[in-house]
Amino acid sequence: MSDLRRAKCVKEVQAFLALVAVDQYAPRSTELSYIAFKHQDLWQLYAARAFVRNNPIEMSPFHFETKSVRAGRFSLSDFNGDISKFIEKCLDGVFWTPGGEVQLFEESYSPSVRISPFHPAGVQSRISVLTIASQLSRNLQFDPDIKLELNASDNPFGTFDELVNLLSLARDNDSEVTVEFVSYQAASIYLPGSFVKDGKTTIEVVLASGLDRDKFSLGVRRSKGGITAAPQDVERFSIRGPEFDWKEIDGVLRGQTTFDVGSTDVLQCFANFNGVNYHSYWLSDPDTTANPRRVALTTFDPNLEISLDHVFRDADGKARANEFEAGLSWAFWLLGFSPLYIDVPNIRTPNDAPDLILCDARSNFLVVEATVGSLQNNNKLGKLWERTTRLREALQRQSLGHLEVMPVIVTKAEEKFVEADLEAASKLGVSVVTREKLHTLIQQTNFFPDANSNFDRLKGIPSAPPIEEGI
Repeated sequence: MSDLRRAKCVKEVQAFLALVAVDQYAPRSTELSYIAFKHQDLWQLYAARAFVRNNPIEMSPFHFETKSVRAGRFSLSDFNGDISKFIEKCLDGVFWTPGGEVQLFEESYSPSVRISPFHPAGVQSRISVLTIASQLSRNLQFDPDIKLELNASDNPFGTFDELVNLLSLARDNDSEVTVEFVSYQAASIYLPGSFVKDGKTTIEVVLASGLDRDKFSLGVRRSKGGITAAPQDVERFSIRGPEFDWKEIDGVLRGQTTFDVGSTDVLQCFANFNGVNYHSYWLSDPDTTANPRRVALTTFDPNLEISLDHVFRDADGKARANEFEAGLSWAFWLLGFSPLYIDVPNIRTPNDAPDLILCDARSNFLVVEATVGSLQNNNKLGKLWERTTRLREALQRQSLGHLEVMPVIVTKAEEKFVEADLEAASKLGVSVVTREKLHTLIQQTNFFPDANSNFDRLKGIPSAPPIEEGI
């Protein structure tokens, strides 16, 4: 590696190490997982991920090995606990494991290093990822010999993807081997303890144990009368760490504050530590919601009981899919979109059409496919891309090519269950909304229905390897 390239890599590494420093992040442990494969009598890395944690989570060691594949999960304390030295070895082409060193890249190939301070997996929270990438010499994803080898193991796996998902590793992108170092939030808003009710706001925050609570602050934007308040009607202020009532609970610091608000005020809150923002969240009184569409729907569906049942309840058969599609059309209507529900059951519908087409106030389109499980069921990703392309071309023929058309696939499944499909979605430019992100979107229905902002927000939810929440 040239001196100039090495210096650039070191600069990216130092930026990440500053984010996980003791006085900024208070790291407690680092858990690593990896998969390696035998190549010309040497173990070479396939993928690895390190979770740098600042909250108390017990790690279960894991080791799996066949003649061609080795995989495991271990703690950095097995190395020496020094993450900077571990990363330095990675830059030298060596990934250390308790079972021996694994080659990260050959001497003739220099790695690339990049840092993402705001990984897209953290929709409203800060997740920082340092990635060391190298050229992959062998793709194991669809290798039949590897599959049969895993099937024949004393502890068998059905597919290679099953092993990848067990270890929370990103799916192979066909050309790179990556080591990802992941850090979470040093501070966050504790959602179960934060609410607005009867003119009073209670906000509970979480701070990693060991950090200086005096360096914490909660930024607040108070939109008087609702989310559409003019800029001059927005009150902006901060609540400093010493103003919170702090307690240590379950190995973390929890602080609480209470203040008065108007009955229709909407709050946007920012959890900050030492000048760095880690988490943001919106709060309002659901009994005096600023969303007239939600008022209309809850008049006939109190507490959105039926609507949420359609979106989140597990059921069986075709009826489950039909209910999910209907529930999504209602949910997106609450968010301000004009939904066209095409795949209506028990009536004659157009052939080869998407489940939903959504339109914002600018006439930009979301082409939506819904699935209760895998993104690949019935070739849904391929069909979604083809249908999106057809709509784009039709708009261009009518001199409407300036309008955006975005493909979105929505699944009732949690992100960890569709991890193996995310790379394929990313390659097609398809935004993926999983069960977790659905909860975030439903929370947005408490506020004024702004389809344009929600369209732009969905553009910020690209498919990404699932990364666990931190604090």
